Amino acid sequence: RVPEGDIAITPSNNVGEILKPMPDLAISDLAFGTDGKFSYTMKNLGTVDAPSFVINRQWLKADGSVISTNGSGITGLGAGQSFASRNQNYPPPEDAYTLRVTLDPDDRVPEGDIAITPSNNVGEIARSQL
Repeated sequence: RVPEGDIAITPSNNVGEILKPMPDLAISDLAFGTDGKFSYTMKNLGTVDAPSFVINRQWLKADGSVISTNGSGITGLGAGQSFASRNQNYPPPEDAYTLRVTLDPDDRVPEGDIAITPSNNVGEIARSQL
């Protein structure tokens, strides 16, 4: 038997867990241009290709309630790939306060450890930045 040291502090350091490789969708760089259009970058941070998924764009009121939703699909995103979406035209309604962009809002793409980064597939930007 090999001495374990202080097993009360690290009781399972000799037990490993093998995680299944998965996609991990993320959104970044959400911004408005001077023309009122917006852009963002989506990336698959995972080690496996992501299948087709939906992208939702929503205008929210100041209280967070949804005013309007506009969705589109993407045919997938390879492992480690990114895609810059530029000059998106989705004019704000009169009482809109925030733009939210969500990748895979229905959670159809199985993702890696979302406990670590649970909201990296949602981006928000205030209309005042328009």
